[in-house]
Amino acid sequence: MRKKIVLITNIIAPNIISVFNAISDHPEVDLKVIFLAENETNRKWNIYWDEIKFNYSVLKSFCIFIQSWEMPIYFNFGFWKTLTKFKPDAICVSGYHYLVTIEALLYARINEIPITLWSESHLLSGFIKNSLADLYKKNIISRFDSYITCGTAAKRQNIYYGAKPEKIVMGSNSVDLEWFMKKHKEIQDNEISQMKRKYPSKNILYVGAFIKRKGVISLIAAFEKLDMANVGLILVGEGKEKDKYLKYIKEYNIKNVFFEGFVQKEDIVKYYKLADVFVLPSFNETWGLVVNEAMACGLPVLSSKYAGVTEDLVKEGVNGYSFSPNKIDELVEKLKFILSNNELREKMGAKSLEIIKDKTVWNYANKILEAIELALQMGGNKKRRFQK
Repeated sequence: MRKKIVLITNIIAPNIISVFNAISDHPEVDLKVIFLAENETNRKWNIYWDEIKFNYSVLKSFCIFIQSWEMPIYFNFGFWKTLTKFKPDAICVSGYHYLVTIEALLYARINEIPITLWSESHLLSGFIKNSLADLYKKNIISRFDSYITCGTAAKRQNIYYGAKPEKIVMGSNSVDLEWFMKKHKEIQDNEISQMKRKYPSKNILYVGAFIKRKGVISLIAAFEKLDMANVGLILVGEGKEKDKYLKYIKEYNIKNVFFEGFVQKEDIVKYYKLADVFVLPSFNETWGLVVNEAMACGLPVLSSKYAGVTEDLVKEGVNGYSFSPNKIDELVEKLKFILSNNELREKMGAKSLEIIKDKTVWNYANKILEAIELALQMGGNKKRRFQK
């Protein structure tokens, strides 16, 4: 008999669709995904409805978005009714800070259903850092039957706040690697050659929001000090900090900085293909899926030590380097070293492909199911376990 699983998450993000599709393909799983909303006000990406192959519901809601914390507070309606109608054997909730998380825990306890926490946050991420927040996390995180984390840093935080290590399954946050690799091959070299006419011979790429925590101003400052001929900085994204960047560039007369606006998934691969190195300069980042994307397109990466992705996917001196966005000279030195060595760049790009090749949505989906099965075991519901 198929196990009825409810997965609860915030919005219909492009990367998560392929993970949920993979879970729903499991022959022993009857999946229901509950979204708290279709999208958030700070997101511009398209929702790829035609790619959704799983059963889902979007709850009625209204949302208050706290800009300074980049935190949506959802007030949802019909959650309990949706769970009662589906009658799940197990629940998995993504994130511990939603009001629905508390409701899901209550529902699980009343109905004696095992519940799994799916978490990405780590000790260096997040905006609210005080004793009250710590108390909340200790009380909430310790109440789950099992845990699935997207990496080492997230696992470390769960243990810090009371999760038992033996209840934690560690996965790796993922994008649809097959899609990115296929798209990368499909793009013709002559199309990239035409695009490159606009830019210098070598280019640094950033993809993401133009907001303070992303550290783009540190990247621009490092580019200013780089002082290398025929090198460009391509910034793909939008956000409220853009005017600040433009003012800084004008004030210091920085040349060869290119603002390309927000780019949807189907076109972003072109920028990965024409770039020489990818940089994620965040001061605060739960993971950083753009690093997965860049690696899937064969790029060396420089990634902030504050991003969860760095510890697991960026191997020092192998496919790139970690750095502190507070230390501009450190970033300048590492950029210069990579951009000055064509052979090293090529080797690092090849290593990126090698490191990322098993970080598939299928592997991540299996890890999520492994954590849910662990919760079933912990709850003594062995008769409802997945069949091997």
